[in-house]
Amino acid sequence: MKKVLWIYSLNVADGGGPIGYAVNTVGILTKERQAKLQGELGPAISLQFISYDITSKAVPAADLIIFNDRDAIYLSEAVKKNGLAISYRDLLIGNEEKIIQMIKAFFELPKN
Repeated sequence: MKKVLWIYSLNVADGGGPIGYAVNTVGILTKERQAKLQGELGPAISLQFISYDITSKAVPAADLIIFNDRDAIYLSEAVKKNGLAISYRDLLIGNEEKIIQMIKAFFELPKN
């Protein structure tokens, strides 16, 4: 099973106020949409949504880290190196199919 972490919000100093474009994604990525994404990815991928402290030097342990392209400027190169930037626009308009296909393509999984 592949572990995927999705940085859906950014914070400062372990819990400081949220920053960046991710602030808007908190209301967009509801628990229902998160469950739908997990269901579409299937059992081969474990998808977890996290809030990431940008002052941290630690790179989250995962096979893939997902973040939106607008918030990439706040992330370290080490995080981006192990990551996949998705379009903020696709996230905002709810283009789950495109996002799912990008994740599957990263792992070279069959498309639906």
